[in-house]
Amino acid sequence: ILLLHSRCLRYGQGSKQQYKTKQNKTSQDRMSSDDGESNSTFLYNGVEYNTSVVSEWLVEPRNSTDEPCPLGFVCDDENMANCTKIRIVSLAYGFGDVHAGFYCPEGEDGLLVCPVGHYCPLADVEEPIVCDDGYFCPHKTTEPAIKCRGCDAGETELVREIWGWILIALLLFALILYVIIARIRRSSSELKERIKELSSRQYDAAKAVVRRRQRRKELERLKPKLFAIQKRLETLLETLQETLQGEETASRSTRMSFAVQADGKGLGNSDLSVNKSSSSVNKSSSVNNASSSKGNGNFFQKMFNSSSGKLAAPSNSSSNAFKSVGVESERIYFNASVLFDSLDTDGNGVLDFDELMPILELTPVQVKEFIRRLNELAQDGSDPNTVERQCFTRYFLRVLQETSHFGPTEQEVDDLFDELMGEDPQYPDHAAFASFFESPTLTQFMSDPEINNMILFFQVLNSEDKLSTRPGVRFSMKGEQARSGLGGAEANKRMSMVAGAATFGLFGGGGGDDEKERKYVSRQVFCEHYAEYLVTMVDDPEAVTARSAHKDDLFADADLMGVDLTFEDLSLTVSVGDKEINVVNHVSGRLASGTMTALMGGSGAGKTSLLNALCGRAFYGDVSGTIRINGHITTIEEHKSSTGFVPQDDIVHAELTVRENLIYSGRFTLPRGTPMRAIEDLADSVLANLGLSRVANSMVGDVNRRGVSGGEKKRVNIGVELMSCPSLLFLDEPTSGLDSSSALLVMGSLKNLCEKQGVTVLSVIHQPRKAIFDSFDSLILLGVGGNMVYHGPTSQAQSYFARMDPPYSLPQGESVADWLIDVSSGRLVPDEKKSDVVDIQKDSQAPEPIPGDEIVDVDQLETEEMDGQVDLTDMDYDDDVVLAKLAPSTAKYEHSLEIAKERRQHLYDQWIQYYEDLSDEERAIYLPPDEYALPSATTKPRFGAQLKGQLQRNMLMMWRNRVPKAIDTTMIVGAVLLISFLEGTVELTYGTSPRLTFEELTTGNPIEVAKTFPELFNYALRPTPKMTEYALKVGVITAVLLGLNASKSITGKRLEFFRESGSGWDINAYFLALNITSTFEHTLQMILAAGVAFWLRDSAASGASTLVNYLMLMWLVVSWSFLIPLLVPANNSVLAVGFFMAFFGLLFSGGLEPVTYETIYDNDVAAVFCGIISVTRYFIEGMAVQEQRALPQQSGFTVESTSVNFPIDILGSFHLVGMAQNDSSVVRQTFNGWYWGVLPAIWVGLTIRFLAGGVLHISERSKQAKRSLWSEVKKRPVWRNRASRFCFGYVIVLIAMFLGAVVFIQLDYGSTGVRARPNSTQEAEFLADEILGENFPNDTLPSFLGEEGDEEDPDIDEVVSVNGTDIDQVDIVNGTAF
Repeated sequence: ILLLHSRCLRYGQGSKQQYKTKQNKTSQDRMSSDDGESNSTFLYNGVEYNTSVVSEWLVEPRNSTDEPCPLGFVCDDENMANCTKIRIVSLAYGFGDVHAGFYCPEGEDGLLVCPVGHYCPLADVEEPIVCDDGYFCPHKTTEPAIKCRGCDAGETELVREIWGWILIALLLFALILYVIIARIRRSSSELKERIKELSSRQYDAAKAVVRRRQRRKELERLKPKLFAIQKRLETLLETLQETLQGEETASRSTRMSFAVQADGKGLGNSDLSVNKSSSSVNKSSSVNNASSSKGNGNFFQKMFNSSSGKLAAPSNSSSNAFKSVGVESERIYFNASVLFDSLDTDGNGVLDFDELMPILELTPVQVKEFIRRLNELAQDGSDPNTVERQCFTRYFLRVLQETSHFGPTEQEVDDLFDELMGEDPQYPDHAAFASFFESPTLTQFMSDPEINNMILFFQVLNSEDKLSTRPGVRFSMKGEQARSGLGGAEANKRMSMVAGAATFGLFGGGGGDDEKERKYVSRQVFCEHYAEYLVTMVDDPEAVTARSAHKDDLFADADLMGVDLTFEDLSLTVSVGDKEINVVNHVSGRLASGTMTALMGGSGAGKTSLLNALCGRAFYGDVSGTIRINGHITTIEEHKSSTGFVPQDDIVHAELTVRENLIYSGRFTLPRGTPMRAIEDLADSVLANLGLSRVANSMVGDVNRRGVSGGEKKRVNIGVELMSCPSLLFLDEPTSGLDSSSALLVMGSLKNLCEKQGVTVLSVIHQPRKAIFDSFDSLILLGVGGNMVYHGPTSQAQSYFARMDPPYSLPQGESVADWLIDVSSGRLVPDEKKSDVVDIQKDSQAPEPIPGDEIVDVDQLETEEMDGQVDLTDMDYDDDVVLAKLAPSTAKYEHSLEIAKERRQHLYDQWIQYYEDLSDEERAIYLPPDEYALPSATTKPRFGAQLKGQLQRNMLMMWRNRVPKAIDTTMIVGAVLLISFLEGTVELTYGTSPRLTFEELTTGNPIEVAKTFPELFNYALRPTPKMTEYALKVGVITAVLLGLNASKSITGKRLEFFRESGSGWDINAYFLALNITSTFEHTLQMILAAGVAFWLRDSAASGASTLVNYLMLMWLVVSWSFLIPLLVPANNSVLAVGFFMAFFGLLFSGGLEPVTYETIYDNDVAAVFCGIISVTRYFIEGMAVQEQRALPQQSGFTVESTSVNFPIDILGSFHLVGMAQNDSSVVRQTFNGWYWGVLPAIWVGLTIRFLAGGVLHISERSKQAKRSLWSEVKKRPVWRNRASRFCFGYVIVLIAMFLGAVVFIQLDYGSTGVRARPNSTQEAEFLADEILGENFPNDTLPSFLGEEGDEEDPDIDEVVSVNGTDIDQVDIVNGTAF
């Protein structure tokens, strides 16, 4: 700042100080006085001039008053004066050629301004000369100087150039074309929708046909397996017949039969004919004979019961049980329940591996998968090695069909690859990995994580040549070996290298062959290793999980034991007025590693408060208690990099795709130096685990644009946090707003995280369905006021309350979760009082009576009371129950609340007593574990990396929002266009001639000559208010529109910012990226607006000058638009921004009263205030001054270098209009505009943005999951406190920037370019000769004007009188005494 200031001062020395002389009051009074006498002599730089001689030289007597005033003269009744001599006198006095551009036609007594469209080089021209083509000549022009390409000769107005019309025509054509195309597309879409609606039945029928074909294809695959099962059963039966004797043994053997039969009645045209050998017939007959001896001939009719409509076939007699199946059969029939009885040899009601293996046509590995999938579908994890009857009979065919894919033939693999490759592959004989998730075959028996791991598997194979150089890596398994079920361990080694490939960057940078390896797989590789992967997936699923692929290798330092969180005596106190209220009241518990815990309770129970206290976000109150992580006493704030928090609202970027949201989250939260390839692989893994792979490239969307569904958006919300690979995950009501199916999918994904990746999960949950509730390992049930009601295994919650004194019983058909919430609220009556109360159920069906209880009908009781039979007042009923039946009563309601409060207190006491009575072994689940390694802190990416990521994301979202942003731009540019069009082209001058008398024109007194300047310059001064008015209109309206648009950058993504800031993202990188992208966006808008304004106004200044003024306006508007929304509530930010831009931009810009430019330049405080607070301060002045600087010196706005005595700071036009008083160089004529306001505008904008960045750090810190700044400052001594050092440094820099802005606003710099005044007679004569030689080479001053005076000029203080005039009447003009 100091260097720049000194440089500007150095430029201004000798110029501004010479010519900006402050006049005393006597001089000002003398200048404005109307004294009839004028000095007859004056001293001018050592030369004495006689004003009477000058007047005599100018004035000539008229020959005749009857004749018109001759050409080139001005006249009065008796005298006339040569107009050229008047012009020469002004030049000789050093005032410049102020009389240029006038002409004196014959018959006119005074000076006339040269009309617009013409120029007048001399005053004695008979007619003004028409301006040339391509030039515009304003009033009082001596020669064409302003270029105007669209102007013809003699144009009276500036003409807009043709390129503007062409551009507008093109834009209008493009707009019309866009509207037409959009309308055609909309009409086409509507037509398609109508056609789809009209043909919905045909469409559904076609889909049914496709489904039947797919089903037929799958059943074709099942035929060999079913007949193999049949054959094995027959062989087993034959063996049993040979060994078993007696009718009872034969009868039991018969029950092990199984049949596959077909008839002519099939579903559709599915040809599922099966041929059987004659041997099977004989074997079947023998079995029937054995069974018939028992008299049990209808056994097989039961086995082939067709009443189910699913898997049965009609049978007329027992002899048809094992009849051969003919080729005409179309449908397979069997009874899975009978099959189960046949396979259950030990009769224990379950099937195990040993019972299934001999019968099923599967390898051992496939049988294991068969059992696993059955239990997975049944959601039964009690015994993973056995299958129950209900599960088997319901899912047998489906699971058999799925597991049949695990032994594909070569032809089946080849057909599958054709399905994946599609019709038009980008690379010949290659399939895109993206098509894997869309494959009907793969998705039928593989989950998204399994498909994703298969993609990683093939990506490793694509880079086999790179991996083969590493020790321990072998790729030797072939398809036949895989189909035989061998070599699974070898394949597992390969799967363990998937993460290594990502970690060591073996897939390259993403271009050329590397891009092909990452996104495609060849037919050869797929067909050779597909079966190998299937065997690996079944043999050891953990080898191919996402955790193995990413977490264990990418973050090798992560503790595989997970995070165990224990809290003891935890409380949260908030201040409400003058009261301190406990919203969490001394609760203790434990979140065991790798478990999923539900946090439940009624309204006001403090669920969210406890969640915030545990995850370190309860900065709105005081948290007390002890928190242990992995057995160590610590705070959650110290391990935030290992935790994740999923808010209740789905706060994700709607403009990004699902995958992009996850990738950008990973770029900002994963450890520093994580390669981009690893981030992408982790994102794919998270997508697969959350079931989002099919919508990975779909926009998330919001209310304004279509996107993914609510459940998918909720999972994206979770996935954003999972990208940081947290070991501890907190969720606030993740199922709110979802249907039961979507909620189950979300919670299933979370459960998978716990089981597969060891993540510890705590989730606030409301009214979960039974399957969701059962998926939780542990439950924390809170009562009103944040008191513990129950904490322990979810499966034991019901029994805990059943053992309570008095006990609570779950009504039949009631949801356990809803019942628990009712219990915790205190509104549910325990069992001991049920005989005396009326229990109102939520549904219309009355519950079954509990033994020992009496059910009383309230309606009946009320009817009986009216009949006089029953007196309700004598009954012992509960107010809670009859409250819904009776009319509202405040007293009864308050009484009900008191009873509920007593019950809740009893529940709290019961829990404390229960916990104290636990044995040491039982209490172990609540105690912290032995100390083990704490989770290591993650080093966040550097500032530069985060800034790059933020910039890329902002630009991407800007592009995605191009349509609404184009509309915003159209509104802003349209406003500028309309204002400029209505105002018309710029009016540089006004056609008014000076109203000066003959005496004023012919006086020889330089003081009197100077008095005529305002009238001489009036033609150029009069358009100034109109220029200012236009700039004021367009500036204020543009500022308001632009401000409202720019403020959306802050307000539109406020929630996203709070979430990202709470996750530890760099705020400075976020704010700097927001500044860059917003400035870029609005710069484009201002380029368009400036171009439109420049063309419509046809400015005399350059287009660059107009653009710079608009950019200055944009810079200040955007700066304030960043700050204002941070200072006011979010709901008032739009009004606040609009008010600020309009009010201060209008009244404090200098263009209107009460604050004018004279006020700004005369008052330093007003200059600083307006320069900072008004966004239009520099725009309005710059737009007006750039036009005025284009005028020649006769306008008074500019001067020549030889105008040594021109009173710039007294009678110059810029001084008269009060503009540009801090820039002496403004008087230099140029068409390049005026840029004095650029430096202060830039500095003010930087100061405002720096202030906004600080406010962003300190405002609403609780929403950013951070302590208040004052709390951070108080936490440690100043010299050891980072927050204190930050605040101190920030304040110092802010003060320095503010002082710099003050300096630039008040800084005087620039040079007038006017020569120094002559100091001797010779210099004066030389200057006069030079001036006249340049302008009038054929004219000279008379000798009597140049008489030699004293050798030295007398000092002003020594001049007592000049020709009898006292000193107080002597005027000083620029240091020269007259």
